[in-house]
Amino acid sequence: MRYPGAKGKLIHEIGGFIFAYYRLNAEIPYREPFFGSGALGLHIMKWRVLSSAWVNDADPGIAAIWQTILDQPEQLCDAILGFTPSTDAFYSIKSRLLAGMIADPVQLALSKLAIHQISFSGLGVMAGGPLGGRTQRVEGAIASRWNAERLCGEVRRAQRVMQQSNAVVTSLDFQAVIDGPGRAFLYLDPPYYQKGPELYQHAFTESDHLRLADCLRRTTNPWLLSYDDTPGIREMYESCEMVELTDLNYSINTARRMGELLILSPGLPNLFDQVSDKRHCASMGRDIFDE
Repeated sequence: MRYPGAKGKLIHEIGGFIFAYYRLNAEIPYREPFFGSGALGLHIMKWRVLSSAWVNDADPGIAAIWQTILDQPEQLCDAILGFTPSTDAFYSIKSRLLAGMIADPVQLALSKLAIHQISFSGLGVMAGGPLGGRTQRVEGAIASRWNAERLCGEVRRAQRVMQQSNAVVTSLDFQAVIDGPGRAFLYLDPPYYQKGPELYQHAFTESDHLRLADCLRRTTNPWLLSYDDTPGIREMYESCEMVELTDLNYSINTARRMGELLILSPGLPNLFDQVSDKRHCASMGRDIFDE
């Protein structure tokens, strides 16, 4: 699924740190309050070490994708196979999503998936137009990222992975997931601090970023947090250990470089100090993912 800020390019780097935790704490449930495209969470579930996984996204369309994959994969596949990308479809889906007009969960999941696949830069409802523009000067441009058979294969694989990890899906405020009952390991990838309002329909305000920081200060659960590398975030988490991740090629309108931070909850650095070089966590993640 095309989605702004997806961590597909950092699966090995972030996953290595999470693997370092789970090799010693295999029975601790996993929670991800900002599941988005699921790029990292699904790979963690493939390890078969999770007793359970709670995945959440405040965007009802995103949550509908994962709930439908889990409960109604064949109905979603039928909808995918019956969808034809077009400029009219893009603008119709965009207006209906923004208005909250889609009640049926399968149609909501299809609409959310489709608009990210056929929109400029994968921005979904935040895109001004579809791939190839309104006039489609390049024939077939809007359908260039829509491969229905491949998408159906991904749906079925994702369902198997989620089932084997006893996954549950919700669409709640992040605080409900962080403060949920019981012990858990939390991986959090909230909306970007700097560019979030341009990228997400359900972006954060400044108060949301501050509230997240406050929730993480209060929780006794271990957590790992990825953010865009900005002075505001460094100040907000100045008491925590931070690891600079590999720069990402980040392109909307123009190519630019964007740094990413991995922020560690108190107590986790002692665990990772067992690895002489924290970068070695990335190679551990690469080994486990490549098996």
